[in-house]
Amino acid sequence: MKIKKQTALVFWVGAIILVSIACSQTWFTLAMAPNGETVELKSFDGFTTYAFISPFLVLSGAAAFTFLFLPGVARLVIGSIASLFTAALLALVTLGVAKSDISALSSEIEAATGIATAHGLKQIETTVSSSASLAIVAIALLLIIQVGVTFASKSWPARVARTELPRTVTSDENDTISIWDSQR
Repeated sequence: MKIKKQTALVFWVGAIILVSIACSQTWFTLAMAPNGETVELKSFDGFTTYAFISPFLVLSGAAAFTFLFLPGVARLVIGSIASLFTAALLALVTLGVAKSDISALSSEIEAATGIATAHGLKQIETTVSSSASLAIVAIALLLIIQVGVTFASKSWPARVARTELPRTVTSDENDTISIWDSQR
């Protein structure tokens, strides 16, 4: 598979932006039904619910930037490490969404439900929106792009160092050797 460096950067950064947009959407909603009417107490996005998403995305962005400037083996190492971290992010987010784990939001949940529990209402529902599933798909796409670009980078030509560039030598027509050669 032939992918140019510029195309690889566009795909990688585009996937990071897609994940960021998907994680900034509402993932979880707390609701209750006093008197049979559903009332939304509070909603949370992916970045708020899982604070570890943001550092993972920053790491992926840094890996994408350094990936393009490194030689072959180092590029493979950085791409592999970035892919492993993205796979870990995918696993953590998938498990968290599957279990509706919002334990990191305990203080915000307590603030949102404090008044309701004081009145004896204990029927608080947590719903997961489709944005969480879309974010999981976006993270999986980022992982696929990272692995694909890492393998495609094997075919990229090595950069020529500036010290290895051919040097053009201009001969001076008036030096003694040139004059002697021209008289033969």
